[in-house]
Amino acid sequence: MVITKYLVFDFGGTLADYKNLPKAWNGLYGDAFCELGKTENRNFTEQEIQKSIEILTKYNARINPRKNEISDEVIFGEINQVLKIGDTPKNLARRFYSYFQEKLVVYEETKAVLESLKKAGCKIGVLSDLPTAMPHETFLEDIGKIGFEFDTVQSSQSVGWRKPCVQGITKIAEIFGCEPYEITYVGDEKKDIELINKVSGCSVLINRDVDEKDFNQKMSIRSLVELLNCGF
Repeated sequence: MVITKYLVFDFGGTLADYKNLPKAWNGLYGDAFCELGKTENRNFTEQEIQKSIEILTKYNARINPRKNEISDEVIFGEINQVLKIGDTPKNLARRFYSYFQEKLVVYEETKAVLESLKKAGCKIGVLSDLPTAMPHETFLEDIGKIGFEFDTVQSSQSVGWRKPCVQGITKIAEIFGCEPYEITYVGDEKKDIELINKVSGCSVLINRDVDEKDFNQKMSIRSLVELLNCGF
């Protein structure tokens, strides 16, 4: 199969992953708030932590699905009404997510494959749904750990919509100067395939698990290296 020269990648589970973390992070919210408290030289009360967890869980799109994204400033503004930390909601969100950033691992083949695709003349972008209230700026820090210059990096926070809504892929198509159906999208979840199939693009499922998965993808791979065998 020949994939297109306009490639867009999901992030977590595709280019990198947060080691040993589940898809939904709500079970670790308490630990992250405790670490945040240490940076403030405060021991948050059990009530403060529980209320903050309830707010994040309420907005967690994996638990309570939604199409539109809600900004980090709105969500952590609400949390800060509980914790009363002297910082902006965005900075508070960035500090909270530093707990998870420490667990980020870039897949071994990622950088080399992206560089080979770039040398072959491909335009390469990223489109990823972010964890609840993770700032786009924090996501860019994680992207930077790959050590590769993408043509564009978009997220649910920068676009304002979550997958499988098509706003993100149409925005990238405008940036690339192509039609959405000319894009190849590589991701590891059903919503990734649904997204690109909606615009009749080329859907590639990267499945790093043992079990086979059928999300109506046009192509399945086990490693990013397999993309180099598709021809351009």
